[in-house]
Amino acid sequence: MNQIKSLEIDKVVTAYVKAQVLFKHIQSLSLKEIILSTREALCSNGLVFYQCTDVIENDTYLFSILAHESGQYFGCCHKIILDENCNLEKHRILQALLLLNIPVFDEKIPVIQNNVISSEEYEFLMNELKYNPEIVINIHKQFNISTLADLPKNQYVSVLNEIHRIKRNIEDNERRRK
Repeated sequence: MNQIKSLEIDKVVTAYVKAQVLFKHIQSLSLKEIILSTREALCSNGLVFYQCTDVIENDTYLFSILAHESGQYFGCCHKIILDENCNLEKHRILQALLLLNIPVFDEKIPVIQNNVISSEEYEFLMNELKYNPEIVINIHKQFNISTLADLPKNQYVSVLNEIHRIKRNIEDNERRRK
């Protein structure tokens, strides 16, 4: 999978982090469900998600893009092979889940790893991080993950403690300013 992005991505990433905490839980693995669970959060942060295909030198490529009203964007491009076992819809669903960092907690899906945090732990972290995109970005960098759903189970308590420490520091700084 190849990444594609505009020269600058600070606005699209900041808006995306704010939107991600507002995503609704998906009820089924369908593209319609993914769109319905993310559209409101994306739109309210000036974002749009779209996909398209293109044929380049007899190969079919699927492009998935997250674009910001500023013109900034990031996404991915993947050569797809369509056969009786894997149709375009399956590719679109998988790329949407990956690009939007939507965790899927379903044992039937092979992309899920057992050594990552549970859906309940993920929800709790997302609630703790609401409206703190800087903390989310720092956690992603520190643990080299693209979504909190990929956080290793053995790091959950230390990340939660770090979030609480950062929040206390922010609160202390705000009190000092007053």
